[in-house]
Amino acid sequence: VNVISWWGYLEDPKIKKIIKTQCNTNFSVDTYYSSNEFMRRFKSNKSNYDIAIFSDTIYNLVKDQLPSSNI
Repeated sequence: VNVISWWGYLEDPKIKKIIKTQCNTNFSVDTYYSSNEFMRRFKSNKSNYDIAIFSDTIYNLVKDQLPSSNI
């Protein structure tokens, strides 16, 4: 599972361990430090991410690029 998330949001090592053991999958987090950095990374790599965690203020900028409006 490839995730893009705010810096520090998913840094607890327990999270990675739980996902690996309970879901039997690898977990990778790409972190960003600002909304501008998120937008730059998302636009150039959005197909590489399974999950994107971002600010509600960013939603209107990316909603048309998300795979489904139900997500």
